[in-house]
Amino acid sequence: MLASSKSRASTRRDSVRPGMANAFVADHVDRQSGRLWDSLDFKAGEELPEHRLFFDTPIGVPLPDGNYKMPFDTNMKRARSLHPPRCFLLERILITFSKSSVPEDISVATDSLMISLHILDKCFASSPICHMRSVKEPLSPIRICDFCRAVFVEQLQCPGCGARSFRLSTLGEFDTGQQFVLDLEPKKYIPPLTDFYVRLQIRRGTKFKRPLRIWCTFEGFEDLPVQ
Repeated sequence: MLASSKSRASTRRDSVRPGMANAFVADHVDRQSGRLWDSLDFKAGEELPEHRLFFDTPIGVPLPDGNYKMPFDTNMKRARSLHPPRCFLLERILITFSKSSVPEDISVATDSLMISLHILDKCFASSPICHMRSVKEPLSPIRICDFCRAVFVEQLQCPGCGARSFRLSTLGEFDTGQQFVLDLEPKKYIPPLTDFYVRLQIRRGTKFKRPLRIWCTFEGFEDLPVQ
């Protein structure tokens, strides 16, 4: 009888390992297709700096002009890194111009801008925009809840309040225009708390005729905790 009790106790200890956060869903993650996005705004006629960074300014952090980035502008909660245990497997990078962009500015941008993906101190991919695959009139995946105004992607149920009533929105409440795609093979893994960004290299003397917004979007898969 005593041996049997010891056996049952041993079994219980083995099934609930030390440090386990949730014994009922251990070793499980919520893996889903996901997107990370960020945007940069450029003023008409201003001479642009030699580079700017995507994913450098999260939601709620002041910009140089005094404004703040909102969920329509970026879905980054932390500058240049992901809160643990969130991680991302990057399949492709999308560069998108708002539909209000004039063709002349898009032409200047494609000839004068180059992107490079950096994770920690290493550059994993780079390309002039003019060398990237072009897509016109891309569809936006962003949904906005009709009740709590939460912004989410791909799910049919709001993660904030659980409602299933939403409207489809374009990136940043703008109609999306021409888009350029850089496919990554092999895919690039971004662990939690790991510095990453996309550098937008700009040819010296580049100017745009009208205000311009450019989006950088990561497409791939992300792992989230079950609870």
